[in-house]
Amino acid sequence: MNDVGGKERRFLDALESLFTGAQVDGQSGFINLMRVKRRYFQSLRPQLLQAVDKRARPQTAARAHLNLDFRFNAQPLAEAITEDNCIGGRAWVNINFNKKSWDYAFSIWGNGTLGLLSWWWHGSRQQPGRVIISITASTTLPVLDFRASSQAQIKHAKAIFDDFKDKRFAPAYLADEEGSTREELDHAVLCEWLGFEEKVWKAVRGLAKKWCAEPSVHGGKQRP
Repeated sequence: MNDVGGKERRFLDALESLFTGAQVDGQSGFINLMRVKRRYFQSLRPQLLQAVDKRARPQTAARAHLNLDFRFNAQPLAEAITEDNCIGGRAWVNINFNKKSWDYAFSIWGNGTLGLLSWWWHGSRQQPGRVIISITASTTLPVLDFRASSQAQIKHAKAIFDDFKDKRFAPAYLADEEGSTREELDHAVLCEWLGFEEKVWKAVRGLAKKWCAEPSVHGGKQRP
């Protein structure tokens, strides 16, 4: 708060000039009124500085994080949520949503088969089994439009997240395994959350098998 930048201070100086006018000397009712306005503005200045600083300072800490350096044959998650706001590392960029309740929808969508496939397709596949997304490219990552979700769906997303947050996920290249946590998550997301029929879930599971057969996904790693 005490380290407000020069641009913010210049903005407040200009605002003060508009509010109080130029400083003049003399004695008159108008000049006395201008002095009262100036003193009033000065009393508000600390609060205005705080408000401007809060709006101008970038909100880097967040609970939702996106994996920028995804090793499909070793890592299980594309998105993760922390209990408290924190600053991610080099490979995990923070995601700030307009609504914090979207964090859970982001996580369950992104770690299902369709979310993983979108991540793989959007990233740079320069090494077998590894895909990289730059911070700039992450802003155009295809995801479900959570803005179109109802309040009931957003609450349901949180319930699904709670059901799966302590379960073990295998590395992404094993997303097609039958009876896996990933298969269960696909069913919860597609059928329970989004309301699709079972045949859609089965089609996505078939897509998972084709995707996991891609060399750019398994990177030549043998299945356990």
